[in-house]
Amino acid sequence: MINWDKVSLLKSLGGLGIKSAKEANMAAMAKLNWRLFSERDKLWNCVSSGKYNIEFRPSTLPSYGSFVIKNLNKDCGAFPLSSFDPSLISYPTPSKLLETSKATLISEVGVGQDSYSCKGTPDGSFSLKFAYLMAKGLDLNPKGDWKWIWRIHTLLKIQSFIWLLRYERLKTLEFLSRLNIVDSDVCPLYLGTTKSCVHLYRECSFFSIVWLTFFPQGNVSSGAPFFEQIRDNCTIKDKCPTIPIPWGTVFSFILRNI
Repeated sequence: MINWDKVSLLKSLGGLGIKSAKEANMAAMAKLNWRLFSERDKLWNCVSSGKYNIEFRPSTLPSYGSFVIKNLNKDCGAFPLSSFDPSLISYPTPSKLLETSKATLISEVGVGQDSYSCKGTPDGSFSLKFAYLMAKGLDLNPKGDWKWIWRIHTLLKIQSFIWLLRYERLKTLEFLSRLNIVDSDVCPLYLGTTKSCVHLYRECSFFSIVWLTFFPQGNVSSGAPFFEQIRDNCTIKDKCPTIPIPWGTVFSFILRNI
């Protein structure tokens, strides 16, 4: 019902959090690459660098050896190294100072030690989540309105059902007609109207009785945006007037079993 590109997104972006094998492998290889050049004093790193003559520069990774070593550069092509970018400086900088910085050679005899920093994370550390987002070509600072689905105090199958409802992928007549499974998408109880997810839960006269029973909390028949009403009702933590259960739990159960 949902294409794989959406399913393999993070839950905060509207997916199920099931990682795509290709991008997950690229992220894991990128993490190994990161550790190879940032954890130089580790025993495993000393053995690997000594065996394959790695000089701790990404361009010097050998093309021979184990499968992992040979494919480090190949699988990390989506994670290019960045050079000095003056536009990232958060305060005004005199042009003369910037030109001087660009013209200054990196010292090869300094007593200090350079370290790698990941610009996609607040503290500069590497994370698999960051690498996976890069491999998928997604925004490194994702923003979405999907987390509330997985925070509903209810069963996982009901959360998954609401996730499908949010994508309007329930087996309504409208959806089935688009797949050429049925001939007509007209609601048999409300002739002349397409039986979509919005019609099913808001306009159909049969289901209106349910919302009137639970009025005002369960009322989704007003003019407010449909999915905003679903979210607002599912996230209510106050107890239901008739039973000592949070209204969000009761409402999500009604959606699934109506």
